[in-house]
Amino acid sequence: MNSAKGNLKLNWLRFSGIPDLQITDITYSPVYPFKGFPVQFSARVANTGTGASPSGVLHRIEIMIDGKKESIMVSDKHYAPIAAGSTVTIKTDNGVWKAVEGKHKVSAEIDKSNSIKELDKNNNSYNEDIEVPVALPAPWKLNDIGAPTVKGMAGYYSGGRFVMAGVGSDMWNNSDECSFVNAEVSGDASISARFISQENTAGWAKTGLMFRESLQDNSKLVMVIRNPGNHYELQYREETDGNMKAIGLSGSGSFTLPRYTKLERKGNTFNVYMSNDGKSWGVPAASVEVALKADMMAGVVVNSQSSGLNCMVTFDNLKLDK
Repeated sequence: MNSAKGNLKLNWLRFSGIPDLQITDITYSPVYPFKGFPVQFSARVANTGTGASPSGVLHRIEIMIDGKKESIMVSDKHYAPIAAGSTVTIKTDNGVWKAVEGKHKVSAEIDKSNSIKELDKNNNSYNEDIEVPVALPAPWKLNDIGAPTVKGMAGYYSGGRFVMAGVGSDMWNNSDECSFVNAEVSGDASISARFISQENTAGWAKTGLMFRESLQDNSKLVMVIRNPGNHYELQYREETDGNMKAIGLSGSGSFTLPRYTKLERKGNTFNVYMSNDGKSWGVPAASVEVALKADMMAGVVVNSQSSGLNCMVTFDNLKLDK
């Protein structure tokens, strides 16, 4: 009898215009936080009930990191109703989290004080993981080339993925401004990686692989780069303080991300290869002869096309064969 009454009450609630608020996603800004960054969170809230949530009542969201009360952030400004069947994003406006390296659990809950009558109060919580990259593993190190007005950043995730926030006004003519994750190498070698994403900070923002003689902005170099428009080039500076030159890659435009890229040195010959799987490289997409000295640096380069703006690039499977 009690069970029957309970079912009747539930059915009455469903057909009498009662909201049911559920958090379906947690987002954060910046998308790629580094250690020490202030991070602001937002929650995606769906009303899966039969009626709108009330107007003039605070739709308070509480977000916590790793279950620590001192990390609590809340939203204290959303009083507008959420219509049945609709979804809204509510941003925390009281408190930010100072990013800490490693993996963390983010917990969000709406209407913890039970101020809003709902069909079901047991589905108001949601959990999601966030990871803040740690320092680069050996032998990789980050250097900014030139004199950008903001610093480049780079980090490493537990699954083998790298993230770079590269800077720099340009890499052209007789000087460069860029960020460079690199390691020392001598003689014949190859550098390869799978590029996953590149932020579109400008039409000719660049990311790719580079061999470089020094960290001077006018150094001799050979690099394969792509821009956000999916255009690839083999670019090189044959003489210190000389002008940059470029060769278009065969198939450029079809190499969408994610994509494996390899730059190989054999003597003074530099070959570029592209691959879908990182195993079958085929024939070179471009080649050039440049007389670089034996001792060099090899790695991943990012240029944002703005001295004061970071360009986010992610990649994995970074490999240096000596």
